[in-house]
Amino acid sequence: MQFRVLASVYRGLVDILLESGWTRAKLSTELGVDLQSLETPQEAFAIDTVTQLWSLGYQQHGSTIGIRAAQRVKLIDLQDLGVFLGASQNITEWMEQVDHYSTLFSNVGTFKSQLTDVGLEITIHYNLAVPLLHERLEFIALMHPVWVSQYLASPLQLSRVELTRPKPDNTEEWDTAFGVQVRWNAKATKYVISYKEAGRLILTRNEQMRRGFENILESRLKQNDNASPLDAVRNEITNQLGGSAPNLDSVAAALNMSNRSLQRRLQSANTSFSTLLAAVRHDLAKQYLSIDMPLNEVAFRLGYTETSNFNRAFTSWEGVSPSAYKAS
Repeated sequence: MQFRVLASVYRGLVDILLESGWTRAKLSTELGVDLQSLETPQEAFAIDTVTQLWSLGYQQHGSTIGIRAAQRVKLIDLQDLGVFLGASQNITEWMEQVDHYSTLFSNVGTFKSQLTDVGLEITIHYNLAVPLLHERLEFIALMHPVWVSQYLASPLQLSRVELTRPKPDNTEEWDTAFGVQVRWNAKATKYVISYKEAGRLILTRNEQMRRGFENILESRLKQNDNASPLDAVRNEITNQLGGSAPNLDSVAAALNMSNRSLQRRLQSANTSFSTLLAAVRHDLAKQYLSIDMPLNEVAFRLGYTETSNFNRAFTSWEGVSPSAYKAS
């Protein structure tokens, strides 16, 4: 079984282990993966590899590994969704977007935000029965305040935090991380943001950018909801784009298929991997250019190492250069 994870999350875990005395070579051997593959915002990992990372982190730092990892996360590593969230008007809108679009960046956790009599309440569930469940839930719970605080004039202040784990002997590190005295033995992992805090403005808010990305993300949600076998391949190509281009091997692995099975699927649809990759890039390029994204940023998001290569590809698709397309 394989699933997508945020590489920034696991880069954080790797960094924690390296700081604890592990060497990069030893860790690569232990995990059976090349750590250099953690250079792009999204990667495919076997679930046992992910669990290994958590377990090694737990061996080094005990039950606080979840909050230590959460403090390493950078929102910018989420690519499109990160830019979209950073363009939100305020924290309430931010959390509503996380709730609505969470399936686009995680298939392991679910989020539910709702306004209650005490403020904005966010409840978090983990979809899989996994080892170190408490640590992973705490990671997800702290990750969002850490994200939001990166785009505020001062850190977000939570008014209440409830965690499902039994109360540990020393609660100081949890209380410090969340900025509030944690409540233990809860039925669900949740935190509350007061109405005053929830109304705080995001420094990078940009209504035009938010609307532009909303169209892109809504299209991706629709693709996910109505995915045919070929759509699943297209969606996985989209997920792996950014900094470098996906290949047949990486997409087949993420879909838990052999290369031969994926090739047969593409042949039965009268297409090839290179053709589908080009089609995905073409479609995304037009969407990105429509919201006036800089050409070098578009090229990076589409996996081109040089902007000139993107320019040539786009010109072959549309008959005009990207600059001319934007101007029109």
